[in-house]
Amino acid sequence: ETAALEDPNLFFPLLDLLVHPGSFEYPLITEPPQNIYKYAIDAIKESKLLSGDGVLASFEKSLALRAASPRLEAFHSYYTQRYGDPTPTRQQNPNCVAWIDWYGQRICRPDDLYAAAGYACPGWVEFMGHRVCGVEDIDQLPTDESKFRDPPQLLTFDHVFPTSAPPSAKTAILYGSVSSPNFFSLHYALYQLAKREEQPIKYVFRHLPPLPSTPANPAYLTGYGVSMDLKKMDYLALDDRRTRGSTSNKAENAQKVMSDKDEAATPEEDPILSLLPEATTPIDLGKPLTNDELTALGFKTSQVILESSDPLSTLKQLSQNFPKYATSISHRVNPLNESIVVALGENMRKVQSGANMVWMNGRPLQPTDMNPFALLRLMRKERQLISQLTKAGLSRSEAIEVLTHPSLTKPSAGQMLEGIFDASDRKDGGGVIVWLNDIEKEDRYSRWPSTLDTLMKPSYNGQVPPVRRNLFNIILALDLSKTTTVSTLNLATSIVQRGYPFRFGIVPIAETEEATNIAKVFYYLNEQFDPLQAAGMYMKAADARRPVVSVESLERVFDSVAASESADAKLPWKTFEEVTSSWDSADLIGRLTKYCERLALTNEASKGGHFFINGKYAPLSDDWIKNLQQEMAEQTQFLQESIWSGEITDSEELDMSNWFYDLPITASTRNAHIYPSSSGASALRIVPMIDLGLPNSFVYHPEAKAAPLSMWIIGDLDSQGAINLMMEGLQAMFSIIRELVLTGSDTKQTPASSFRLSFVHVPDSSNPAPPKIASALLDVLLSNPLPSSEDIMELITSLVTDPEAAEDVLKRIRGDGKELTIQRALEIVANGKKLAEKIGFKEGDLGIIVNGRVVGPLPPNAFAASDFHTLASYEKNKRVAPIEEALQLTLNEGEDEPGKLTDTMVARISSVILADQIPESGMVDMSPTPRARQYLQLESANASFTIGNNETAMFHFGVILNPVSDTAQKYSSLLEWLADDDLVHAVVYLNPPHQVEEMPLKRFYQYNLSPRLTFNAEDKSLVKAKVEFAGLPPDPIYTLGMD
Repeated sequence: ETAALEDPNLFFPLLDLLVHPGSFEYPLITEPPQNIYKYAIDAIKESKLLSGDGVLASFEKSLALRAASPRLEAFHSYYTQRYGDPTPTRQQNPNCVAWIDWYGQRICRPDDLYAAAGYACPGWVEFMGHRVCGVEDIDQLPTDESKFRDPPQLLTFDHVFPTSAPPSAKTAILYGSVSSPNFFSLHYALYQLAKREEQPIKYVFRHLPPLPSTPANPAYLTGYGVSMDLKKMDYLALDDRRTRGSTSNKAENAQKVMSDKDEAATPEEDPILSLLPEATTPIDLGKPLTNDELTALGFKTSQVILESSDPLSTLKQLSQNFPKYATSISHRVNPLNESIVVALGENMRKVQSGANMVWMNGRPLQPTDMNPFALLRLMRKERQLISQLTKAGLSRSEAIEVLTHPSLTKPSAGQMLEGIFDASDRKDGGGVIVWLNDIEKEDRYSRWPSTLDTLMKPSYNGQVPPVRRNLFNIILALDLSKTTTVSTLNLATSIVQRGYPFRFGIVPIAETEEATNIAKVFYYLNEQFDPLQAAGMYMKAADARRPVVSVESLERVFDSVAASESADAKLPWKTFEEVTSSWDSADLIGRLTKYCERLALTNEASKGGHFFINGKYAPLSDDWIKNLQQEMAEQTQFLQESIWSGEITDSEELDMSNWFYDLPITASTRNAHIYPSSSGASALRIVPMIDLGLPNSFVYHPEAKAAPLSMWIIGDLDSQGAINLMMEGLQAMFSIIRELVLTGSDTKQTPASSFRLSFVHVPDSSNPAPPKIASALLDVLLSNPLPSSEDIMELITSLVTDPEAAEDVLKRIRGDGKELTIQRALEIVANGKKLAEKIGFKEGDLGIIVNGRVVGPLPPNAFAASDFHTLASYEKNKRVAPIEEALQLTLNEGEDEPGKLTDTMVARISSVILADQIPESGMVDMSPTPRARQYLQLESANASFTIGNNETAMFHFGVILNPVSDTAQKYSSLLEWLADDDLVHAVVYLNPPHQVEEMPLKRFYQYNLSPRLTFNAEDKSLVKAKVEFAGLPPDPIYTLGMD
């Protein structure tokens, strides 16, 4: 179970190793605990099951913590509640302790399992006392499949093998314990059947609770802290059973008993007292410390730690027993070391004095993370990350340097402008957007200043200064047939009526006949009345009790308006039927459809609707006002910077309502698959490319042999959709270089949208077309030199139009390259299927992977050549460029002297880092916690100490610690526990409080924590984990605390 915490795939191989009769001279279950541990660890090392860097150390720590105990108890509790006592009944075989649940049938022998599952074993043999099937080729017999229609319900914590078993696989659940006499024979039979390539079974293992007859062997709790808190000095703090009748001052007695152990212990016996200089004057232990003596206590404590030969051990011993040493430190540590005081004071200018902070590989850790169980979970995840980066070609120190490089966190110049689209309706013929207000023309804004310099004036609480210009244009795309739209529209009209400097526009989404009719009426009302008045008429038709706004209710409101307010209409009034049927709005609805298609505004993409802020897109959610305020603040700052730099001039003729739309980087169309949303098919998905199985053969343009991005087209390459996608991708690649050539640019300088292209074939069994393109593509991708984009385009075109000419093209492209063998073709197809399964693609799905980001599944004809340009440019600027810069600076790569950094390294490393940056919640709008090692800017000499090797460590901890705090008592034990691992490096900056006004620590503390199991020398049994306080002053009253 503990090994499965490190890697779930280790459970069954390790179980098989430990219970196999041939693994050990004697069955492990008969050995004492220390021998079990030693023999098992030796076997694990020999089999290399826990062979990764740091895996064995993490495993030993987890085992010492009994980290798997909750899972074991969950299995035991489930069995007891469902089946009761695991002891076989009188009617059952007494040796049937372990048993298999086979669709409600209790099976205790492998013979019965084979018979029930429909298998025949040609040769049974006795192997070291166990009956097993000795023939690998087990015969499959016909069975009644109706018996297996209802598979058993699996638990979330079940162990299942194989994890990739097909849905049709039959399920067998083994309830067993390694001490069960029939356990191995049942396990062996299930394990062999589960490893079959054809029709494997699904082997589920569940732990059996201990038999009532077995001796109790509880696991002792570990991984916790214990404190002994001294009572406050203001109250009766002494045990009056010892001091009853004493008239001495109780506070002084309390102070004395906290310190009198100083004199009782000799310096040779006490590790802390031996570090302190001899007192120059007699110490009155019965006298409480004065304010002057308390003031520098933090600095003096830091000095004792920093000047010791073993700072970590001193930190732990001193902080956890601080009340015992406080008086001696205050009197004996004189004078203070000036160098230490200066260094500590210098750091206090950068970090609040007395603060405690921890980072692991640049990622800040929260106080809730600072316990052994959480640290092990985080370190497992971090170990996987660093291992993937080292597989991609970096050393450990380089990997950590890249992860924490400032290039990954600094904002780029165009970051604010990323994802901006031309949301105006100019390209669609106009009239699509219904503007609720116009700040530049309406009288209500006449008192506002029109000069843009007003933006430069200071504002408060993030408020936007009122300027009589259409600076902030907000467009809401809403399905007016939904009742939820009313609340959004009501909020928008309220903002307008309150006089905020925002311009709101409404675009109806008309995907259904009812929504189209409502959109027509909405447009008609806006032609006849003031936009706010028209919006109010529409909202009257909504009934909050119903999910949709019916045409009938809108018609009633329309007729009511016709009766009461048609005289105020701007144009001759029409009936409701005329508006929804014959009114001259067909052209307007056509323009609306074009607008929505251009900007990918659909109900499927975002059920709540969509909105643009000066072209910056976001799906409409319940907290859209919060997003609006955040974006307004960013855009206001951008406008201020543009005015300051002179990019925007304060001219009346400047049309600010379209200024963002006319920027060179503004996209005219929006492909929902390029710009990720928070959910759905276009949600952001990034997978690490390490071990993903992507082919490393690429198509480049002949004029450019370097590409910052690597793309793979995935799908059935013989389908028409995949053919179109490949052609568009190749045309995009060709057009990039052609544009460089036509403009006279250097083709060696790769633009942001340049990329290299490869293909992954995932055949679709439902595709009736005979395979022709896929096999040819796979063939030429193995050729040497690799084909160019022009050659591939010519090959695909000829395969589609002229198959006979394609053979000549294929021979010319292949050249002297090796031909595609059947075995190699089958291997490539199998790899393609495995890859599709890993990224969640099904047969027939079509998609793109770009540096680890999965785009798709894509509908047919969803990606044109221009979309490839946009995708490449977006991914390069948004994600890949900062990582590429960090790699170049870390590896000292220059343009004229290229080193080991390759396109493949950039693609693999960027995919790993980007996957790590995605928040666990999956929300696109949540920024991941940035990594940074800002603590390295602190003064280290005379203010810090280090643990471990900086060059070879996988885990770099930065710790800022107040040595006279409760936190130091706990963290010192955790640091000592971590320091046992050779892959851990830590730099600890002491950060005492600038002034101490009262005794900072009034408790003794110990942490029950060990890096590995320990055993008694006499009987080789496990040492029971416990906490003991030795040498505490006996007179005070203590309060016991645990964490």
